[in-house]
Amino acid sequence: MPANLALAEPISRNDPAYDADIAREAEAWLAGLPDDYLACYRSHNFPKLKARNGRFPKGITARPIPEVVGHFQITQRCRDCGIRRSYSCTASDVFGSDRHYEYDWPNGYNMPKGAAAYITWSSIQAERNRRFGEALIGLAVAA
Repeated sequence: MPANLALAEPISRNDPAYDADIAREAEAWLAGLPDDYLACYRSHNFPKLKARNGRFPKGITARPIPEVVGHFQITQRCRDCGIRRSYSCTASDVFGSDRHYEYDWPNGYNMPKGAAAYITWSSIQAERNRRFGEALIGLAVAA
C-alpha cells in the first residue's frame, strides 16, 4: 500500500495539478478492487509467530539464508487476501522492534501510479461501507 495515501482530501478538479485520466483510473481501480483486497486494506490477517511441536502455523515459513550464516527469512501470508510479507532475522531477534518488511503484492492490489492523490483513506472506507451496506440491504430484503 502506498505510504503516501492521502488522509485528507483528494486533488480538487479545480486544482491545476488535477489529471482527469489518473482520477478516472483511480476510481476504476477502487471500484474493481476485489472484496478480499478491499477488506484487508491496512488490516491484514497475518498468522501469529508461534511454534508448536517444532512446527509453524499454516501461512508461516522460515528458511535459512545460505549466504548469511545464522540468519533466516520469515514469511507470513495473509489468511484473507494472500499478500505475503517477509523479513530477515536471527534466532535471537525474531521479534525485533525495528523490523523491516518486504511485501509481495498480488497484481491489482496496489493503486495505479499517481492514484494516491485522488483516493483517500476515507474513499476506501466509503467503498467498504457501500459494498457491505449492499449486502446488509440484500439480507433485509430477503428476510
